[in-house]
Amino acid sequence: MLSTHGDEKAVSLRAVARQAGIATQSCYLHFATRDDLLWALHEREFAALRAALERAGSPDDSPLDRLRARCRAYAAYAEREPGPYSLLFSGRGAEHHSWDGRLPGEPTSALWVDTVAECVDEVSDLDAIAADLWSGLHGAIALRSSLPAFPWPGDLDTTIERLINALVIRRSA
Repeated sequence: MLSTHGDEKAVSLRAVARQAGIATQSCYLHFATRDDLLWALHEREFAALRAALERAGSPDDSPLDRLRARCRAYAAYAEREPGPYSLLFSGRGAEHHSWDGRLPGEPTSALWVDTVAECVDEVSDLDAIAADLWSGLHGAIALRSSLPAFPWPGDLDTTIERLINALVIRRSA
């Protein structure tokens, strides 16, 4: 439902039961509230995103190539799963992020930082570099989705390369 409608507002215990062909009360055996259901979706989708990022690149790749592959995997997940992606970063999931960028079960922020750390020599602003890269990537994805007719300068891979060059490579030189 989240993938079909692209919005967490379409997800309710009643709608899930209807789609599954079961009694609404059966959903309450698994989820006490709609929030519990959405939180379970949030955790499941973060696990799926992390798995996609971990599969991206190879241990034999250079750190920069692994970072590029993970950025592309992140963008591919957002394109393939717009509803779940929105839940993670624009909907209920975004409301539950703590200031340190980590949630119980939120598995991607440390992976981003670790991947960036492999690419830079100066680590004093490592968290800032990783956050800037993530926000630039997220912004590019969100804007391209919202404004598809805009004459974007290059494809998303080109944008990813510019972000990495500006935020990571220049700090490792």
